[in-house]
Amino acid sequence: MRGIFLSKPFAMKEQLLQAWQTNNAKNLLLLQHLTEAQLAVSLTARSRTVGAQLAHMQNVRISWTEHVARPIYQKSLLLPKDAALTLSSLSQAFVRSAEKIADVIHTSWEKDGRLPSFKAGLLPFISYLISHESHHRGAILLTLKQSGYPLPDTLKWGLWEWNK
Repeated sequence: MRGIFLSKPFAMKEQLLQAWQTNNAKNLLLLQHLTEAQLAVSLTARSRTVGAQLAHMQNVRISWTEHVARPIYQKSLLLPKDAALTLSSLSQAFVRSAEKIADVIHTSWEKDGRLPSFKAGLLPFISYLISHESHHRGAILLTLKQSGYPLPDTLKWGLWEWNK
């Protein structure tokens, strides 16, 4: 399927930015409900820890900017695999990388939604990122639940409140 490109109505751009910002807010909500100890939780010795899943989400965002908006790419925002992850460092990383993806939206919008290295265009690209991050949020919740950590209702329901 060829890319579907945008016609440039301003409201649509604002809605796309809002969807991206809401997705990031859900990641930050998750981080607010975690403890430092929970970052080290995994289901098996070979599976990613909660912290490693969060770092992976962050790194996917930044890695994609290299391909779809090279001038925006900042290698220094990648979290090294051996990084000592904290809730604070992850929260700061998510805020910075969300701003980078917002910059991708602004830049691509001026090019009718076209992105190098993502032929389907801007809307499918942002949808891809949101889907990827939603998958990992679910995996993190499952990891915590199966590891015996109770999940507060404010988190479980809050992740689904996209209309506020």
